[in-house]
Parts: sequence; C-alpha cells; structure tokens
Amino acid sequence: MKKKHSLLLCVQVFTLFQCAQAQDHVITWDADTLTCIFPDKPRKEGLRPGSKYENGHIRLLAHFENDSVRIIEAGDVKGYSRKKHGKSLLCDGVFESVELTEEEQRYIYYGRSDGKRWYFLNRVFSGKYASLYVMYISRTSESPRSFYFIKKTDQKSTKPVLLRNWKQIFTQLDDLPVNSGFKADNYRGKKRNFVYVVNDYNRLKEL
Repeated sequence: MKKKHSLLLCVQVFTLFQCAQAQDHVITWDADTLTCIFPDKPRKEGLRPGSKYENGHIRLLAHFENDSVRIIEAGDVKGYSRKKHGKSLLCDGVFESVELTEEEQRYIYYGRSDGKRWYFLNRVFSGKYASLYVMYISRTSESPRSFYFIKKTDQKSTKPVLLRNWKQIFTQLDDLPVNSGFKADNYRGKKRNFVYVVNDYNRLKEL
C-alpha cells in the first residue's frame, strides 16, 4: 500500500512540475494568461481522426492543470503561445485569433467558403510600425499553402489584412515619403521577401 501511495504521489508531483515548467499558454479574451501543455501528437490523445487536430491555425488541443484535454477552436480565445513544434502544422510561436472577411476566405478556398471565419495567425515578425503574420491551410489534397497578412501596429483597431500578391504589401504600407525608395521595384532577388520588406518599412519609419 505504501509503495502504491508513493507512486501516486510521484505522479502527482511530476504532473504539477510539468505544468509549472510549461512554456505553452493560452490568452483569453479577458486578457488572462492560462498555463497549459499542448500535446505534440493529437492522435495519442485518443481523438479521431488525429489529422483534424494537426493544424494549429484552425484548432488545437490543450492540457490545463488538473483537467482533461480540451479542444480550442480559433476565436474561442484571443491567442496562444507554443514553445515546441508538434506534428504537421502544430507550429511553434505566438498566434492571434483573427476573423477573416468573406472575401478573404473565398480567396483562400478557391472562391468557396468552408463556413469557418476564425483562424489563428502565426506572428512572423512584430515591429513598432508594422507586423507580419502567416497562416498555413490545406485547401485540397495538395500540400499546405502559406498565406501572409500585414498589420500596421499603430492602428490598434484594425486586423491583419490578407496579402493576395507581392505588390499589395506596398499598397498597405503606403505612408512613407516617395523619396524613401519603398516600392516594389527596389526589392528584388533576395530582398523579395515579406519579412525583409516589413523589417525595412519599420527601419525607414524611424528615419
């Protein structure tokens, strides 16, 4: 009996230690931060099909202290932070819940709608004046495709806007002087990269 009691105590201590050391957390719409653990492989949690829970841009599973696994859909919470990359599209990093417009959704899903409007966007670059986000979605049987979003940081009330093409980023970030050189023609080769452009925009704003 003593051995069983000792084993149970060790399991409880280990569980509490895991929660205390966890770097994963969820942020509620009330701005509360809840520490949790995100499973690396949803299928091992007994949920079927496991692939339904392998895209952290749509939904994710979370273990909270003294609680069973919970399914969190985009829009249920304000965002989350995941330290370790899990299976498939359970990416690491900081994510924010964003409601897409019907037009944006139709662009992503080839002119149709899947009835879902909320998604978790992964924050790729956070700048003082502009931030860049990405979302990975499998639209058919093809490999997942990345969709980038831009947001002016100083416009708190606006949400990230979907970038449909390369030049649209310069249309969204159009408040720099003409002589700044911030135009698509000046960003070629290795510079033709969303992260580079957003980073340069933030740099130019400081000049």
